[in-house]
Amino acid sequence: MTVKTDSASLWESIRATDEQRNRINETMRDGERLLWLGRPKPGAAKLLLTWASLVFAVVFNSVVFCWFWLVMLWPAINNVNLQEAPWFHPIILAVVALLPLTAIASMLPRLWANRCDVYAVTNRRAIALIRGPFRYRLNAWDAQDYLDITRGKNGTGSIIYEYRETRHSSYPEGLLDLPDVETVAALIEKAGDTE
Repeated sequence: MTVKTDSASLWESIRATDEQRNRINETMRDGERLLWLGRPKPGAAKLLLTWASLVFAVVFNSVVFCWFWLVMLWPAINNVNLQEAPWFHPIILAVVALLPLTAIASMLPRLWANRCDVYAVTNRRAIALIRGPFRYRLNAWDAQDYLDITRGKNGTGSIIYEYRETRHSSYPEGLLDLPDVETVAALIEKAGDTE
């Protein structure tokens, strides 16, 4: 991987949107300059797990929502002469049929988020611009304050800066699913020296 040094070619290399460019540039401090820009590239197993979760959510929601709503509505539908059915019955049935799509709507943002996430390494910090369902979230850490560097097959890996705790689990935050972790790790190691 060739490391590009000028800001314009860095932005061009990841095909960043104006919004992404503005969000990263707004967080830059005086004397700070970009050394690297990139995007996560999750492995096949992670993508397969995400898609499997989507399929499970759609099937589960389809069965549960349809069963629940049809059981609740069946007496009303069954006891009404369909020629004289209230005008709202077709609307209710349409809503019941569309409810499983809520599962898809809840999962798709994460499936496409990796295309929207941007990682940056400056001469001082590591920055992660993460796309959520409704907006971007920006995290920044001192470049050399990472907790761990994980290395996988084919040069992939993650540079972990912290673990976020939830009620039931914890998950890593940092520059995750990097396609070439060694290049980024080398830049981070000398980030403080390139003032």
